[in-house]
Amino acid sequence: MAKTAVCADTNSGITSKLAKEWDVKLLPMSFEVNGTSYREGVDLTQEKFYKIIADSKTTVSTSQPSPGELGEFWDRILEEYDELVYIPMSSGLSNSLQTAKMLSEDYKGR
Repeated sequence: MAKTAVCADTNSGITSKLAKEWDVKLLPMSFEVNGTSYREGVDLTQEKFYKIIADSKTTVSTSQPSPGELGEFWDRILEEYDELVYIPMSSGLSNSLQTAKMLSEDYKGR
């Protein structure tokens, strides 16, 4: 039987704590706050993020993972697992799903 990893991005709402508990591999999503780049859950906690955006002059923008970032994430996981299931952010909110579908063609069903 294949060893399967469950993966999602941090826009899934799964916190780092839950990811560890459920053994879900998380891809940190990138975003900018006032021109400074961060990775969700890596460079900035949710608590600090909410404190920063409480300032009405704060501007926040997001970005989907590049195919290169997503491929590197999958490659690291597939060193330990036979296959993975990736649950990206909703296709109605981001092009992350389209990027994952395109990239998955290179992974031959894994």
